Amino acid sequence: MPIGRPRIPGTEEERAGARRAKVRANVQAFRRRQREKKLAKDAVIRQTNEFDSDVVLEAETNRQPEPESPVTLPFESDPRDDAFVVSKDGEPWLWAIPSELGAKLNGTTYQDALIKALQDRYLPSQTNLPRIQYEPKKRFSICCSTWITSTTLDMGKPECKVLMQALLAASLAIIGRERKDEEMTLHAAYVQTEALQKLRFALTKYSEGDRSICPTMLSLTSLTCAMSELIANQSWDNFNRHLLGVGALLFHGGPEGLSSESAQEHFYGYRVTQAPFLFMNRQRAFLSNPEWLEFPWKKDLELAQRPLHTMLDIAFTILPEIVKQDMPKRWSLSCLQGRLERAKRVAHELTEWEDDLRSQHRGVLYKQRPATWGGLDDYCFEFPLLSTGVAFSMYTAVRVHVAALMAAVVNDILIRDPNADVERKPAVLEALRWSRLACQCLEFFHKGQVEFAGRIVTLWPLETAWEFFMRSQADGVLNVSREVAWCRGIAEKLSNMGIPPFQWR
Repeated sequence: MPIGRPRIPGTEEERAGARRAKVRANVQAFRRRQREKKLAKDAVIRQTNEFDSDVVLEAETNRQPEPESPVTLPFESDPRDDAFVVSKDGEPWLWAIPSELGAKLNGTTYQDALIKALQDRYLPSQTNLPRIQYEPKKRFSICCSTWITSTTLDMGKPECKVLMQALLAASLAIIGRERKDEEMTLHAAYVQTEALQKLRFALTKYSEGDRSICPTMLSLTSLTCAMSELIANQSWDNFNRHLLGVGALLFHGGPEGLSSESAQEHFYGYRVTQAPFLFMNRQRAFLSNPEWLEFPWKKDLELAQRPLHTMLDIAFTILPEIVKQDMPKRWSLSCLQGRLERAKRVAHELTEWEDDLRSQHRGVLYKQRPATWGGLDDYCFEFPLLSTGVAFSMYTAVRVHVAALMAAVVNDILIRDPNADVERKPAVLEALRWSRLACQCLEFFHKGQVEFAGRIVTLWPLETAWEFFMRSQADGVLNVSREVAWCRGIAEKLSNMGIPPFQWR
């Protein structure tokens, strides 16, 4: 029997070529590791000179006429002036990010100030900016989809420096990807990692009872890190993990922690962004607990009375039942009937919510116009207001979940009692109807002046309808091959526009 390593097949010349290729690959890998070590070392040296916010504020106060910036963040801009045209030079994903990521410092988008500062710090070709004295407190706002939250920055506090570092990481990631600059991307990863380490340390101290740490500042940092995951890795899963960290901070503070109007608005904004992930992943959350749905100050908060939030108040009451459906437990017949009644009650409340919304619009909630995204329906929906379109689109996703839950519970009842007085088909057809309505909502957010709407809003109805179609096809209940093909086609269309779906099916 031959001893030793088996010879690579081929001629001697081919084997020699394979050896040379392997040596070249090893050398290139070694040089890449050395370069990464050098970049990390240089970044550590730079860290000895703490990033001062006076550089940021100097850029704000001495700002000259706007130079051409590597990135455009259309925060609070006129939709007619911002058509979100895909950049010819950068990757399509980048232009989807501004609708999820925008921050304001002292009245202008943070990119102008921070990019100048980070170019001074990370680009050798830039000259040092003169430093000036800065005011210790500035107002800071950040936007994620329909969620806008803000706080007052205390420049001397450590958690403020962590937030600024997280913002730098996001800016570096955007510039690195747009310019295809490997060194800038490596810097972004390094700064992001360091920000996460400091954030974990601050979170640990806060959980141990250190109340000198501002939880809102930690929450904003977690939100910034979540959006950095979208920029750097296009990862919705990691985005959701950071969102859950924001939720953990809110839960730790308890309902009594929502004593100020800004904290209340922060909570409601977080809830809207988190809701799609909780329903998609069938994940239990404190948001369904009664104490997080009914607050003594709720009637006095205008935001809480808006249609989107009143609809979510109803939706979160059914989330625990949706979570239970995936539990490997043998439910008793009486328990299943009780769950079915709860689902019917929520469906009735949702219908009443829709009727109320229609009455606010004098019975005309949307108009139909010819669809350009053909293949499923001849018409798509045109909403009178963007807020109405957002609320109704998320509503259709909730209705699909509720109808699918009812169909699943009825199926379990019939397994245990084939003679039970229930039918599965009506619930399945109801889920099908709402899934098709969800699909008709999508085009509104990507045509004309409203295509700046939050991408999470547009993706949740697509994901919910797509999941229902796939399950129905797998079960052989409905012939929905055309619907499945349409959802995949739209997902590919959106992905080419820079908006990858939550999941590929």
